Amino acid sequence: MASTRGAWLLLLVPALLLLGAVLVAPALVGLGRSFTSTGPDGRLMFAGLRNYQLLLEDRDARVAFRNGAVYTLLAAPLSVAVGLGLALAIAGARRGRHALRLLFLTPWLASPLAVGLLWRFFLHSRVGLPDYLLGLVGQSVQLSPLSNPALALPVAALVDVWRSSPLAAFLLVPGVLAVPRELREQAALDGAGGLRALWHIWLPWLRPLLGVVLLLRVADVLGAFDTLLTLTHGGPNDATTTPALYSYSHAWIGQDWARGLAAAWLLVALVLLLGAGCLWFVRTGTERP
Repeated sequence: MASTRGAWLLLLVPALLLLGAVLVAPALVGLGRSFTSTGPDGRLMFAGLRNYQLLLEDRDARVAFRNGAVYTLLAAPLSVAVGLGLALAIAGARRGRHALRLLFLTPWLASPLAVGLLWRFFLHSRVGLPDYLLGLVGQSVQLSPLSNPALALPVAALVDVWRSSPLAAFLLVPGVLAVPRELREQAALDGAGGLRALWHIWLPWLRPLLGVVLLLRVADVLGAFDTLLTLTHGGPNDATTTPALYSYSHAWIGQDWARGLAAAWLLVALVLLLGAGCLWFVRTGTERP
């Protein structure tokens, strides 16, 4: 038994070495770089927490993290809720269940950059879908919702929901199918249908899985970058600038790598904190009804 376990661990060594070389080592280098600054002669100097202090004092950084919080609160729970609805619909299908799962997964399989460009075209004020629909009644769109600072972020969140809710459904379908038939039959006999069944049967049973899916979505949404880059470029007027876009603009465009890496690691800390909250949610919901 011990030899078998040792053989399995030995087989994992190449994967762990590759993971360390590709992910862990660059991340640690970036973490160390976030505590440095560039001197007049171009050499790196230890700056302590100076970059993080400047980050907290920067108005643009505060706006970016506020946008990231709003974007996450809109996109993550809504995508899980829509995904749950899709999962219940797929699980209830008598035929073509596997085909439906693959069909609904199509938006997630598309490139995030392509999704951003696609919706940017759809929402264009002159050739987009809203202009076409209003043109049917003799009206026209004066301004794309992506050009409106008050609408750009919610619209971007809805685009993320459109793309990611099929993945949430894909992950939730096995959990829905695992709900014992006896529970559903008992709920039907007790007259618990619709919202009552959802609240008393589905949600308690699926709570651990919902917590895991929500954790994945929160981490994904907080790090949103590519779709927003092609959809809005962070505009208008920083209305859709998220921490990931802020880090990118300072590190790659402004060549202020220390500030960009400090923003990235602050985002990592936030993801870990929220992840701990989601894990607590999962652990407190392990009891089945």
